[in-house]
Amino acid sequence: MYTKWKALALVAALFTGCGADNEIETQDLSGEQDDAKADLAFRPRTDFLKPKATITEPGWIVLYENTVRVSGLVTAPIGEIGYRWTVFDENSQTERQLSTAPSFSWQPSQTLPSWPSRYIQLRLYGSAGSRTTLATKRIFMDHIPR
Repeated sequence: MYTKWKALALVAALFTGCGADNEIETQDLSGEQDDAKADLAFRPRTDFLKPKATITEPGWIVLYENTVRVSGLVTAPIGEIGYRWTVFDENSQTERQLSTAPSFSWQPSQTLPSWPSRYIQLRLYGSAGSRTTLATKRIFMDHIPR
């Protein structure tokens, strides 16, 4: 008979196998073996299928008036790789799309309002098939001193 105490013992025991009839086999620390029947449903891991996104350029500071190189890398074990770059202005709380290429040239003055110097977030949405992941980089946008 399966009791509450036996259930606790099964949790604390070492899992040694599972038979075709869903019989769980365990062994406790003293070497005593026991088994129980349970409805089991094993699901394959899918977290490894999620793409990985990394922003490699630019650095941590950009000048508003200058053109900078933006690049990143999206990897995934399966699925067609996709890139979507945006910039999030922390002052105005707005997000604007920049590109769908792995790398591109960008001049902040063509996308963002001018003053003041401030932090922005560069965002890379990496996709593979129907899965998407987000990489962000907080960058200080400054102006050329006049």
